[in-house]
Amino acid sequence: MGKNIFYFILAAAILLLVGGVVFFFTQQRAAQEESQLMPTPQPVAGEQESGLGSELNQNPGSKVPETNPLEGYRNPFE
Repeated sequence: MGKNIFYFILAAAILLLVGGVVFFFTQQRAAQEESQLMPTPQPVAGEQESGLGSELNQNPGSKVPETNPLEGYRNPFE
């Protein structure tokens, strides 16, 4: 009788493990499909965003100075 209980518990554990893996992958697939269906909102031109990641939507070229920083540079080894 002890051997039968062991096999029953082993079979139940294997079924729970397989069920958990299947559930996990179906949830991952559903989340991935949902994210692909929902469009990401695009910022309106001229609208200034604030908050986390707002600096990612800015043009870094607009912060570059007009002058050349190497303009007065002279090579010391010449």
